[in-house]
Amino acid sequence: MPTCPPTSTAPCRRNPRSTRTPGWSLTALLAGGAVLVAQAEDADRLRPYIQFRSAEFNTAWDVLDGIGLGAGVNLNRYWGIEFAADFYEMELLDRTDTSVGEEGIWHFVPQARFRYPMLKDRLVPYLIAGIGPNRMEYNDRTQAGFGRDIDANGGSFSVALGGGIEYFLADNITFGIEGKYMWSDPVDVSIDGQRQELDMSAPLVTMGLRVYLDENHPQPKADSLADVPARLYAGVRIGVGVMPDGNWVPGVKLEPEVSSWGPFNQIFGLSLGANFGRHLGVELTGESMEWAIHYGARGSIGEYAFVPVIPHLRFRLPLERGRVVPFVMAGFGAAYGEFNDLKPAGQGIPVDASGFYPALGVGGGIEYFFTRQASVSLEARWNYSWGHEITLDGLAQSGDISNVQAQIGIRLYLLEL
Repeated sequence: MPTCPPTSTAPCRRNPRSTRTPGWSLTALLAGGAVLVAQAEDADRLRPYIQFRSAEFNTAWDVLDGIGLGAGVNLNRYWGIEFAADFYEMELLDRTDTSVGEEGIWHFVPQARFRYPMLKDRLVPYLIAGIGPNRMEYNDRTQAGFGRDIDANGGSFSVALGGGIEYFLADNITFGIEGKYMWSDPVDVSIDGQRQELDMSAPLVTMGLRVYLDENHPQPKADSLADVPARLYAGVRIGVGVMPDGNWVPGVKLEPEVSSWGPFNQIFGLSLGANFGRHLGVELTGESMEWAIHYGARGSIGEYAFVPVIPHLRFRLPLERGRVVPFVMAGFGAAYGEFNDLKPAGQGIPVDASGFYPALGVGGGIEYFFTRQASVSLEARWNYSWGHEITLDGLAQSGDISNVQAQIGIRLYLLEL
């Protein structure tokens, strides 16, 4: 493990040997699956798309919690342009090579993309290059960072250079692996008044899905057919959530975390499901969210992670020949809760809050199919979970947790039976 000399201002890193388990990944769920859709191929025309990427396996080279989003357009058979947003975190080290927390960075990079379709246009290697701004933010202070004056927020610019390869699973859906080097212009940060240079440059390897907004061979929507097939799908969602009542147990409140948008916490979710005919379906949903734990006069002492996993029954009512589909859903499952990210105000307080608890969910929304295999949806949900236990200063108590959510999502229908 390299060590930074106390007088050095050069950037220095170590392998964080993170013990956290990888988060859910939609691409991991789909990578090994069989897809039974014919006529999947690239095209020689103007064709817009959106993209989702995961970099959860980059911890070997110090990159933590990586995700990527993109939107772009193929201009012709070979050239395209896209806007890529990539996020990851790395350990922030002081001059003694001690981690004082994590530093997150968003790269916002317009890119040019050169493609070379092969194997009847189904396999597509490509190269990418671009330059754009970035934004860095210090978070998740460690024990070694408590009580220290740390200023590590700011921004500079990034250069992306790399390539990838993707395979058409369906007429408008590809699975791909992408590798690129994200070079970030180093910035100065301050730890206890001492300036040092921070370099967030890193290689980034992702796997992901690219979803085109049109089809090469347009097909009727599945729900418009006389004999509607059973269809399996996977989905990803993002959104916000708010707690109608943040009082957990006497003296303890759950409040929006630091990265929230006002009173609204960020929510990320995945789903696996199946439609059986025109009206009925089942869907397994999972969400991930966190709240700040406010303990009396102490203030925020840490965060509480809440992960409900709920099987739902789904009733659908297709309209407009299957293009527009309102739905309602309800289910019962379990939620996992865990205390994490201890804050300075929580030092010296014994805290124990982890376990599995019953949970239920109800909701509804509307789904719009822009192709036969892909839809975008707007959804509202209510989750309720009870019996969540927390032990503070040796006193054990339990309470209920509920939240109301608004989400936007995409479902990819990759298998018809």
